[in-house]
Amino acid sequence: MSQIVVVEDDGANAMLIQLLLEMDGMDAVAYQTAAEAKKAITTDTRAFVIDVNLAHGHSGIDLLQQIRNGQTNAPQNSVVLMTSGDQRRETDCLQAGADGFLHKPYAPNILSQRIKHLMEERTEETI
Repeated sequence: MSQIVVVEDDGANAMLIQLLLEMDGMDAVAYQTAAEAKKAITTDTRAFVIDVNLAHGHSGIDLLQQIRNGQTNAPQNSVVLMTSGDQRRETDCLQAGADGFLHKPYAPNILSQRIKHLMEERTEETI
């Protein structure tokens, strides 16, 4: 099963997102820092849900760029969905290579639908 990596600095939110994705039949793991996530990323990682603003001044966009530049174990074309409470960050995320952006708070079913849709699109592109 394709793994989804959630990177969210709020531990409760990270676990909630993981649980919601799992309830929708997806294999998800959650981390609070980009460094933790990078250590756990494998070639089976197919999608990411990354918060733009991580703790201690770190940016989820940096992790997005590392994924796109092949600096992680994930395939460079992995689906990356960025999230933020600041709608103004959407342009930055899309320009950095994100496949999508969700403004917080978002409905749980929207997250699952977007991830599934983006993963299906990515699969069709490789066929």
